Amino acid sequence: MHFSIPETKEIKNGFKTFITYLIYINGSFHCSLRYRQLYHFHIQLKKAFGANSLPDFPPKKFLPLNSVHIEERRSQLEKYIQIVSQDSQIINSDIFNGFLLAAQQESHSNDINVNNCIDVYQLDWQPIRLMTNGQENSENVLKKICQTIRMNENHIPYFALYLIERIIGDNNVEDFRMIRRLQNFESPLLTLRTIRNKMMAANDQNYMIIIRKSYFDIQLDQDLFNDTVALNCIYLQAVHDIENGHIICNADTIKRLNHLKMKSDKLEYIRLARLQKFYGYLHFESCHCDLPSMPPKTSVTMFAGNQELIIRANNTDAVLISYCLQSMVEEMLLKREGKKFRSEGLAIRFNTSPNSRLINHNEISDQQINDINNMANNNDNNGFEWNYCKQDGSQFPLSTSSSTTTLTSEKSQNSEKSNNDMIEQQQKPNGMVDPLSQRFHEISLVENN
Repeated sequence: MHFSIPETKEIKNGFKTFITYLIYINGSFHCSLRYRQLYHFHIQLKKAFGANSLPDFPPKKFLPLNSVHIEERRSQLEKYIQIVSQDSQIINSDIFNGFLLAAQQESHSNDINVNNCIDVYQLDWQPIRLMTNGQENSENVLKKICQTIRMNENHIPYFALYLIERIIGDNNVEDFRMIRRLQNFESPLLTLRTIRNKMMAANDQNYMIIIRKSYFDIQLDQDLFNDTVALNCIYLQAVHDIENGHIICNADTIKRLNHLKMKSDKLEYIRLARLQKFYGYLHFESCHCDLPSMPPKTSVTMFAGNQELIIRANNTDAVLISYCLQSMVEEMLLKREGKKFRSEGLAIRFNTSPNSRLINHNEISDQQINDINNMANNNDNNGFEWNYCKQDGSQFPLSTSSSTTTLTSEKSQNSEKSNNDMIEQQQKPNGMVDPLSQRFHEISLVENN
């Protein structure tokens, strides 16, 4: 997930004038904050995580700011929030989620208490309609959706809400472009309204919210087989991915899958689909590769799943990396392995979601969700009272209820003594952690066939 502050805005309130900094997430407006609000947020983060865990905050100015100073501060604040948002311990904490949710609500203060209908779609494009308002974050809306379709509440953590752009392709085949996973620091209603207002009236209805799996580990599918509602959700996702070519099947397999679909044998359909290439992977829209070893503007397709990011060129199984990342990865591997290799033979494996810069740890394993949950709880249950500072300087307490839901395989629970014995707490070392080493868990060589 990418945070940015591309612009500022001058606000006049009576005889007072102040500057606000407009925070965007993946190119979409989220909230508007003053410098002192962000400084107050920084002070509370220091209480929770310690000063060594945070970058330097832009210093205060005691004289009025001119345009040069405002631009300098904008750039410094943008760098600050980008570094902070790359720390999984911070971004999954209650103080981080509570602050950004309150900031979004204050930036849309005229709309937060008004109840409105919102449609959430499964991948048969049938809407699930419910009433909500700007006070409800993504977790609460997801729970209401699952209750509406009567899903077993134990299976709610297996799913998440995603913001997408719907695309009607050739022969009226319906696909979508993934924008990002909706986080607990935002209201789905406010986020959807913001992006629709940004687009032209003719196209705003193409932006919508869908419900789909929140994990990559296909073994977790088995936990849902006895829940007909949850089973239907992953079945519709499998059908959509196969019909749009995101899961690669041969002609005979397509025939068998179509036969199972006609029989409405959803369980056997999923079991067969699970054996196919790229099942459980997230598929990105096609783009152009910039590697100098390939022809200019080579069309590639990206797949994220199974703890790896694959860039597939010319329908071959070559695994590539972008040129801008090549030198850093090579340097780290040369130090680790002591040998040279061809960049086309790299498989990049992540300890968080491979597409975390786009959708913020979009789909991660059950073990990683437990680790993040424990780290967040360890820092949020420390006796501090968190407050949100409004633009007018007044403050109100933030809710400190845990916003991270634990997802653990039902089958793995039977083989463990307890959740506390299963998870070893990960301690954050003093000082800033190298973002590169934090993002990559394992980098392995693959054959250049």
